[in-house]
Amino acid sequence: MKKLRVVISTLAMAALVTGMVPFAQASTVAAKKALPKPIAKVALVPLDDRPVNTYFPQMSARAGGVEPIMPDEDILGHFITPGDGEEIGDWLQASLGAVV
Repeated sequence: MKKLRVVISTLAMAALVTGMVPFAQASTVAAKKALPKPIAKVALVPLDDRPVNTYFPQMSARAGGVEPIMPDEDILGHFITPGDGEEIGDWLQASLGAVV
């Protein structure tokens, strides 16, 4: 009986995780539609492409209702490899119109 309970609970969790159950997908779609509009857009130039410099500031900005705009990762530095400063400067000047 215990094995049957484990099998049933495992199948139920797999169905929820993979989205086989329709209410799991509906709640995700509803959550995406319920996101508020950002109050401002901010240009964010991280030090390099590490998550502490990219992901965390993005999440903090979104939590505050601000939409961060970042340059492509290929022009950012990577740990001890420097980024392309001139291209980042060009990106920043080109992004001035998108920032509110």
